[in-house]
Amino acid sequence: MRVGLELAGRYRLVRSVGRGGFGEVWAADDLLLDRSVAVKFLYREVVSKSPVWLSKFKQEARIAARLDHPGITAVDNVGEYDGQWYLVMEFLPGRDLARELESHPSGLPVDRALDLGAQVAEALAAAHGHGIVHRDLKPGNLMLLDGDRVKICDFGIARIAEATATHTLNGTVTGTPAFMAPEQWLGGAVDHRTDLYALGGILYALLTGGTPFPGPSVPALMGQHLHVPPTPPGEARAGIPAEADRLVLDLLAKDPDRRPASAARVGEALRAVIVRMSAPPDPPPSAPRSGGRVLTGHTSAVSTVAFNPDGTVLVSGGDDGTVRLWDPDSGRTTRRLADQTGRVLLTAFGSGGTLLSGGDDATAHLRDLATDRTSRLLTSHPGPVHAMAFSPDGTVLVTGGDDASVRLWGGVTARPIRVLTGHTKPVRAVAFSPDGTILASGGDDGTVRLWNPGSGRLLGALTGHSGAVNSAAFSPDGEILATAGDDAAVYLWHVAAANAIRVLTDHPGPVRAVAFAPDGAVLASGGDDGTTLLWNMASATPLRDLTAHTGPVRALAFAPRTPALATASADKTLRIHPL
Repeated sequence: MRVGLELAGRYRLVRSVGRGGFGEVWAADDLLLDRSVAVKFLYREVVSKSPVWLSKFKQEARIAARLDHPGITAVDNVGEYDGQWYLVMEFLPGRDLARELESHPSGLPVDRALDLGAQVAEALAAAHGHGIVHRDLKPGNLMLLDGDRVKICDFGIARIAEATATHTLNGTVTGTPAFMAPEQWLGGAVDHRTDLYALGGILYALLTGGTPFPGPSVPALMGQHLHVPPTPPGEARAGIPAEADRLVLDLLAKDPDRRPASAARVGEALRAVIVRMSAPPDPPPSAPRSGGRVLTGHTSAVSTVAFNPDGTVLVSGGDDGTVRLWDPDSGRTTRRLADQTGRVLLTAFGSGGTLLSGGDDATAHLRDLATDRTSRLLTSHPGPVHAMAFSPDGTVLVTGGDDASVRLWGGVTARPIRVLTGHTKPVRAVAFSPDGTILASGGDDGTVRLWNPGSGRLLGALTGHSGAVNSAAFSPDGEILATAGDDAAVYLWHVAAANAIRVLTDHPGPVRAVAFAPDGAVLASGGDDGTTLLWNMASATPLRDLTAHTGPVRALAFAPRTPALATASADKTLRIHPL
C-alpha cells in the first residue's frame, strides 16, 4: 500500500497509522462524502492459513455494518484490492486503551475505570443482540475519544479468530493471550460469554494496571487461564468497591455458565456501583443520642478500648483473643491482629506508632504498627496482665499483673527495670500523672498506691474502697485522681493531699472504668449495669446517662480532638457516643 492509492474509486490513502495482529490500518479520505475514514487491510497470510475465513469474514462485516451504536466503530464498506481484503470504518481521532494504560501503570481512577467498563458492556450488549461476538476484545481494540467515550473496534475482523483458533500468526497465538477465555484456549465453541471473560480482564487492567495472570510465557498463561483463580483486584489495589471486585471475579469464571448472564446486566451492575460511589455517605444510624455508633466484629466480650494520640485510630481487644484497629469515622475495622493466646484485657498506644496489648497469656506485646511486627514481648509476669500504660513521654511503660506486682519497662530491654511490690492481690489499674512524676496503681486488695516511678518509692496509700479497684485516671491538670471499684463507687482523690474529696455512688453495681475528657470538665464512668455516666467535674453531679450497652461496660476512652466517647462492653460491641 502507498500514499495516494485510491480504492474503489472512492477512498484515497493518506498515511499508515498502525499495524495489528490481523492487518494494517491507513487513514484515508472518502472522496464521495468528503470525510476522513480508516481502512484496515487484512494480511494475505490469513487467507493461506485458513481458506474458510473469507465467507465468515464477509458475513460478519455485513452484520457489523448494520450495527448502529455509539460505542461501536461504524463499518461503512468491505472490498478487495490486489488480492488483499479491507474494511472501511469511521476514522477515530484518539488513542486506544492500551496506550492509556501505559500512562497509568497502577490503574485508572476507580470511578473512571468502572465508567469505561460500563460503556464497553453496553456496546457489547448491542452487538450480542445481533448475534455478533467479538472474540478478540482487548484494550488495543478499544478507542478512547474526546469526552472519555469508548468505541469497540474490529468486530468485522474478529470472526477470523474462530476460523483460525488452532493456528498461530507471526508467532502469536490467535487472539490475545492475556484476555482469552478458557474455551478459546481449548479450541471450543465461543459465544457472548467469551466476550464477557475478556471484559473481566479489561476491567482488571483498568482497575489495577495489570492483567489477571502474569504469564510469563504463552504456555504459562494457558495454564493460569485454565486452572488458576485470579487474585481479586481489591487485593492488588485499595479502594475498589466490594461489588466491583466480585463482578470482575464473576466475569473471569473458568466455567462460562458461572459468568454473568449478559453484557447488559454487567453494564447495569457497573452503573449501580458508580451511582453508589458518587452518592453522599449515608447518615449515621438514627439511634438515640446516647446510643452512638455501634462497632461490631469481636465474637466475645470487649475488654479494652483506646484512641491513638491524634484520634485517627481506635483500638480494641477482647475475650476472643484478637486486637482490632478501627477507623473511628466510618466504624470499619482496618486491621485485625490475632497473635495472642487467651483474652486480650489491655491495650495502650505509645509514641511513634507503637501499640501495647496484653492479657491472659501473661505477656505484654509491643508492636510497631508501621511494619505490623511485634518488636518486644514482655514476659516476666507469671500470670495474666490486667493493667498497662505508657508514661506521657512514651519512654516508660508500666504493667500490673495477677502476681500483685507493678513492673516498669524502659528502652528496649526485655526485662523490667523496676518491680514495685506492696499490693497483696492482683493489680487491675495503673495510670501516670500528666507530667509523669506519679504512678498510681490499684487492685483487688481495695487500695490505691502512689509511686515515684523514677525511684520506685511509695509516696502514699489511699484507702476507702471496700472492694477491688478496677480503673484509675488522672485529671489533665494532675490534681485529681479518679478510681472505680467493685463497691459501686467512684472516688475522687486530691493527689497532693492524698485524701478523698468526693465519692460518686450513682452506679447500682461494680464500676469497671473511668476516664477524663481532654479538657478535664467531664468524667466518664462505666459499670456492670451497661450504663456509662458523664459527670460535671465542677459540681461532681451527673450530666448524662448513656444507657446503650446490654452488657457490662468494661473500658472507656475519650477521643483526643473531637467531642466523642468510646465504650467497650461485654455485649461484644463498642460504641462511639457523640458528646
